[in-house]
Amino acid sequence: MKKWLPYIIAALLGLGVAVAMFLPNTDTTAPKATTSGKSTFVKKIDKDGMTMKTVPEGGDPNAPSAAERASADRAAGIMPPEPGTLRPQNAGELAHAERTARSFNKHYMAVAVYWNRLGPLVGATDPAVAKECTAMDLYLRDQSKLGDDDLNVTDVLTKELQLEKKVRTLGIQDANLTAILDYINNSANTTLQGGDPTTIPKPGK
Repeated sequence: MKKWLPYIIAALLGLGVAVAMFLPNTDTTAPKATTSGKSTFVKKIDKDGMTMKTVPEGGDPNAPSAAERASADRAAGIMPPEPGTLRPQNAGELAHAERTARSFNKHYMAVAVYWNRLGPLVGATDPAVAKECTAMDLYLRDQSKLGDDDLNVTDVLTKELQLEKKVRTLGIQDANLTAILDYINNSANTTLQGGDPTTIPKPGK
């Protein structure tokens, strides 16, 4: 009997291990959450007792929400961003957009390249007038940067038309030059009359 005792003990131990492996887990302790390195968020009740804010853990619960910032921007006159943009336009950008939309600025953008082209066409006949043509481009550009209160459209376009007439008095026989002068004249007069200069066909079109 003694020689079988070790075998009986080993069998009982093996049975005990097998039973322990198949018993259900009775541990009711919740598993510990693992941190992934991402920010966690907590809810904070606003001071009015009604509004719930979701802020980063450790963040300032009194910081304005996105909706509150948008409301403050509107109150300050800051326009919401255009579709596809990432931020609202600032005051300088808004002013630039307003100037660009003016008839005078549309006229300047259209005729600037032609005043530069007139220089070489006039230079062989009258170098001084050629320089005036180039200077007219710079003059119109500077005027286009002025605000509505500082820009005198009538005075500026009158000076431009005077130079256009001066070039004609040179009597240069060049179809391209004549077409450019006609275009500048039509665009300037359309702008003076409150029309849209972009409707004037450009030379060669």
